[in-house]
Amino acid sequence: MTPELLKATLLMYNSEFRYVKSIDDFYQHTSLHRKRILLMGRHLIQEFSEDFCKVNKDLLMAFLSIHDEAKLNLDLVQYQGRPLIEALYQYYGRGIHKLNENSKLEMKEIIDLLNCEDQRISHQFFREHHLLNDAGVVNETAIELLRIEKIVDSVDRGMNFVSIEEFNRLMTPASLFLDEQDARYAVYLENCYYQLLAGLLRPSVIQKAS
Repeated sequence: MTPELLKATLLMYNSEFRYVKSIDDFYQHTSLHRKRILLMGRHLIQEFSEDFCKVNKDLLMAFLSIHDEAKLNLDLVQYQGRPLIEALYQYYGRGIHKLNENSKLEMKEIIDLLNCEDQRISHQFFREHHLLNDAGVVNETAIELLRIEKIVDSVDRGMNFVSIEEFNRLMTPASLFLDEQDARYAVYLENCYYQLLAGLLRPSVIQKAS
């Protein structure tokens, strides 16, 4: 465990501190997550340009710019009359392992709806950029975009210390569960994570809980 994650773990069990204390903080946290994966995506294809020589940088940036769009765009699908990010926020920091069965079912409904909407948005992106074949199946370029998105998203969830608070558990580094080739990219990003993303790691102020 890195010193940063160790510190975050200790803070998580100190009820006086929270990185995210309001829905506005949660929105900022999610927005920063998108900014971080954009930076990591660009950095990854620059550092491993031979491996990703077929990936157009502008296309990748456009694709990563819609990451978590279902959360961040408040005008999209709602859950029981509320934006998805607001519905999800009620479960922030609670940990699915600590919920009763009804709450687990509701949380699953929200996440399923969120994932379904994000998949629809991605599919629309691929259609607009001619990355689908006649049968509506993604082509090799789209598969590579999704692959990079998974790498940087997984690295961020595993390395960002707010994730420990959000999910109420220690996070597994991406390099430990991605396949061998992608784990190599994850190790690289994990090693430069805090330096590369300084200033984008958490909502602006750590607040005392009321």
